[in-house]
Amino acid sequence: MLQIRVLISFLLASSVILAQGSMVFCEKVDEAGRAIETFESIILAPEGQAIQILYHSESGSIGTPQLKLEIAQLKNHSFQKTDLRSVFTDPTKEFVSIPFNLKTAGDYRFRLTNQEGKVLAEEILSASVEMSETGSKRESGNADPILPDHVDLTFSDGGADNLNTEFSFRVTGGRLKLFLHPFDESDPERILDIWQNEGGQYKHFIRSEKATFKKVGEAGVYELKFPTMNDYKVDLHTSDNTLITSGFVGFK
Repeated sequence: MLQIRVLISFLLASSVILAQGSMVFCEKVDEAGRAIETFESIILAPEGQAIQILYHSESGSIGTPQLKLEIAQLKNHSFQKTDLRSVFTDPTKEFVSIPFNLKTAGDYRFRLTNQEGKVLAEEILSASVEMSETGSKRESGNADPILPDHVDLTFSDGGADNLNTEFSFRVTGGRLKLFLHPFDESDPERILDIWQNEGGQYKHFIRSEKATFKKVGEAGVYELKFPTMNDYKVDLHTSDNTLITSGFVGFK
């Protein structure tokens, strides 16, 4: 365990010289961009844990409307990329808050870059599993759903070969197809929460709707209508309202 911690410290130190800001993990972020209840490690509840990743620029405003968040997990003494997400920002602000849902234990590296791949900040978070007594999780006879470690929620105005994070509202009329991968055809129902960007944060709740995805190839597909030209976050939940992942999309 000590060797692994030393390795993590070395890997983090080797890249931090490139950082252009600071990144912290916390439970909430207030409107002024202050982190509430920060942590460097976390004990996961059985159903996973929703966290906030807060980035502060050290050189004034962020200056770009879109960043990239790369997530990698420590496996066999090296970090292996497991996810890459687009992050929409208010370029006039000095901070951005990114929601993330941890599902499994492990050591994770979060790396935030601009569109050109320049590293803005990087931190490592260790997640361990909550220990509980047998039978204390639920009294209900319904078992928790078995979810994959990684779920992709992407957007298209056509087929699976036209995935993107930004679309023309005039052309699409706000109608997009959501692609869910991996997809279990025996469990097609999900709950979608749609949030609209307001002042650089996705805090304007639009609506919640029940979605039944249909299998197309290896993915599940559902058509969703967005109300106006703006940037949106879509939270994807199981039918019993457990957060799985989030997707971000914008209209110009």
